[in-house]
Amino acid sequence: MNFVNLLGSLPTVSALDAFARTFFDAVGVRGFEQRESSNFPEGRYFKGIKGDLHFKISLSDEAGHDDLPYWVQVSSGIEADKLLMTVNSLVVEGALPRGFRLSRMIDFGKRSERRLDY
Repeated sequence: MNFVNLLGSLPTVSALDAFARTFFDAVGVRGFEQRESSNFPEGRYFKGIKGDLHFKISLSDEAGHDDLPYWVQVSSGIEADKLLMTVNSLVVEGALPRGFRLSRMIDFGKRSERRLDY
C-alpha cells in the first residue's frame, strides 16, 4: 500500500465535517462516512473511496503546521509514482480552485519531514 499525506485548510470552514464534505466534493468522492477511532484527534475521521483511492480525513495534531489543521491521507495499491501523479491532479484540478490550501508531506511525522506547498 502506498500513501500520500496532505495537510490542508479551507478559509471558509472551521469544522472537520465541513472540511471533509467540501474536500470530497472537490475531488469527486461521492460516498463517504464518519468513523470513530481513538487513533485520531477528537476520536473521529472521515473515510471515502474513489476508484482505487482510499481517503481518510481528520484533524491534524502535527506541531509546526498550525496553519494547516486538517490531515488528508490518500492510499492505494497502485504504484507510488502513479498515486502521486493522481493526487497532484486531484489537488490542482479539483481542490485548489475551490479555495483549499494544501501541502504534501514527505516523511510525515519523522525528523526528516518536509512540506511541499501546492
